[in-house]
Amino acid sequence: MLRAIVIGGGIAGSFISHFLQEAGVDVLMISEKTTYPLVGLIHSMLLRFDTDMALAKSTLEIYRSLDNCCSWVLKEYPAYTFIGESVDINKYIRLWSSYGSDSSEISIEEASKSIGVKLMPGGRVIISKDRLVNIAGIVNHIRSRMKVINGFARLKRDAGGFSALINGAEYRSDIIIIAAGALNGKVLGEVGVSVPLKSYGCRALLLLVGSKLDKAIIYDYVNHFYMRPATPLTASIGDEESPLVDPLNMPNLVTHDFIASMKNSFKSRFGKAPISLFGRQGACESSPDMFPIIGEAAPGLYIMGALNGYGAEIGPALAEALVSIVLGGKPRLDVNRYLLSRYVGVALPSDWGIGHEPHEVL
Repeated sequence: MLRAIVIGGGIAGSFISHFLQEAGVDVLMISEKTTYPLVGLIHSMLLRFDTDMALAKSTLEIYRSLDNCCSWVLKEYPAYTFIGESVDINKYIRLWSSYGSDSSEISIEEASKSIGVKLMPGGRVIISKDRLVNIAGIVNHIRSRMKVINGFARLKRDAGGFSALINGAEYRSDIIIIAAGALNGKVLGEVGVSVPLKSYGCRALLLLVGSKLDKAIIYDYVNHFYMRPATPLTASIGDEESPLVDPLNMPNLVTHDFIASMKNSFKSRFGKAPISLFGRQGACESSPDMFPIIGEAAPGLYIMGALNGYGAEIGPALAEALVSIVLGGKPRLDVNRYLLSRYVGVALPSDWGIGHEPHEVL
């Protein structure tokens, strides 16, 4: 039986382990306990690129196949996308509708009536539907079915290949897959494996928004924020900024300036400043072109990383594709855009920067 070690237990590591186990592989997951909001993360079918849309649709099917794994898997909400006047709005309406996410343009006044809150002018509006996914429940379900060692693993490289070191013990297998999120670059760099990755900070603020805005998903590319339902009467709001960070030495990103900026963005759309409750932050990971990376980084060593803040949208489908590659098969979907091999022979400046996340509509 083929043996595999998966380092990482978030969305990427969990679903890689899940698909390997389904294929009959003996899997060992090594991961620190990963936490996700109990209220869910956005799974959006309102993305910028066709290839991402295909992966998001496949991911949605994967989530639905796990419908009995936990108390809830998916919750659907009306979604309102505000985009600038110069953007080709019909391009996105056609793209999203072609993947089953029926979308249409409405006026600001119609959006105000639909949400039940008066909206300030600015941009054009697309109404669609999107959903939250219970990533916390799904990841815990997958983890409960795995052999798991809790903790942070490092790699060892010797004449026999690669092994994983944790808690003073060494573990070997036929293949190792690194899916440690923002720590991927550090784990690989320690054994001299170079993959173009950088870590950046992501953050959100919980707001008290009342009984209308806690039932809508907002993507406001005019005022530069997104917002999703959280608990009753509250919503989580985030921005488009991507400051570079050291994931092992995170600075405070939920600053007074960030809180003020989010409250001002909210006020620009909804006409009044909200009450902020508390903030949350973490580290995300990027590649130079801002698309995820999957593939073989060295003989017997694979990676899935640079999910760029939209792992819940496309991560499970990319994990399935990577497992197909690892096992010598052909992925069901076209994933050439995401292969690590796209960087082979490409000279990159060391100071390459973080651009717009691929799920942002421009």
